[in-house]
Amino acid sequence: MSRNYECMIVFNAEVTQEEKDKNLSKMKEILALHEGEVEKVEEWGKRALSTPINKKTDGDYSLVLFKGNPEVVGELNSMLRINERILRFLLLSRVTPKPPKVKKHQPKQAVNEQA
Repeated sequence: MSRNYECMIVFNAEVTQEEKDKNLSKMKEILALHEGEVEKVEEWGKRALSTPINKKTDGDYSLVLFKGNPEVVGELNSMLRINERILRFLLLSRVTPKPPKVKKHQPKQAVNEQA
């Protein structure tokens, strides 16, 4: 069963675009092995970190939206954890919001008015 996921990756700010593309293509390869697919990649660019990570004050953010089987999460976790160019990552399951249930309004019975 395929599920929706999102992964926010904070690369070291010194990483080149080629290295980021190499890491993202590695993710795509792992997803392809597990019958998954990347839906969208958003490059957020370089931003200041709220607190330093490994004495780094800037990071290059990327958001990856993808579909895949639950087994792929473990492999992606290990691949991202090992990579020295990645400062932090967060991999979450995406839940599509359901529309709220609307109660149907029942009209009240008219009360006989006395004149």
